[in-house]
Amino acid sequence: MARKTARINRFSQIVRFLRVSRLLLWTIWVIYRERRRVIRAHEKGNYEVQPNIEVLIKVLVAFRQTAIKLGVLMIKLGQFLSSRADLLPEQALAVLTALQDVKFAQIRDPGDYALC
Repeated sequence: MARKTARINRFSQIVRFLRVSRLLLWTIWVIYRERRRVIRAHEKGNYEVQPNIEVLIKVLVAFRQTAIKLGVLMIKLGQFLSSRADLLPEQALAVLTALQDVKFAQIRDPGDYALC
């Protein structure tokens, strides 16, 4: 007997898409802004400038929490970011390393993400 796939309505799909898009753009923007600020300071000879770790950690904690709620794709993106030591400082990477230990059995049923 074929299992019927759970469906979510269009409004829920749109809301989920907007949440994920906002989170991804916010994450990318914060990383870019901090790297640009540090690089520009280094170009001017000010080598003491460091990225604002608190802002990076804030956005990455939000990313990690949302990734665990939304499932596999966001977790994989978080795992990718956690492996990029050239993009993020160590303290920020430590926030995302928790996603390396996520077991896929802890994630919701794939039927929950079926598209209409």
